[in-house]
Amino acid sequence: MGDRRGGTCRSGSRSREGCRPAAPAPGRARRGESRARCPGYRERGPLLAAIAEVAAYDAEMREAMLQEIDRFTRHIASLVEAEQEAGRLHRGVDAQAAAQVLAWGGEQVIARLVAIGDPARDEAVARDLAESQWYGALRRPQA
Repeated sequence: MGDRRGGTCRSGSRSREGCRPAAPAPGRARRGESRARCPGYRERGPLLAAIAEVAAYDAEMREAMLQEIDRFTRHIASLVEAEQEAGRLHRGVDAQAAAQVLAWGGEQVIARLVAIGDPARDEAVARDLAESQWYGALRRPQA
């Protein structure tokens, strides 16, 4: 198995199981951003739950909520495209689909964490969210 931190694999090949060109990993800054958001979401937990509930039956609220998620999705899609341009992610990845999975999935993880998660687990969940998104979406092997 290759060393994903370097530009080539330990074996020297760039096989399907191998590495991508060197790129920044989801380090402390990325995990810190996710972790730093948790208290803010927790403070607003009842409000966020009410918004989600109302969005289920109110078209205007649902549209506002979807617009916010769509804004984030567009931002993520631009990051995916930048990774493709830099050669760190193959062109076969659909940037829009990957962005939707990241934005929608992340939103669900955070919502569930705030609603029923243990605050003591915020750091672990934030770390795993950042790393699973980075390595799962942005460092996947070419099919």
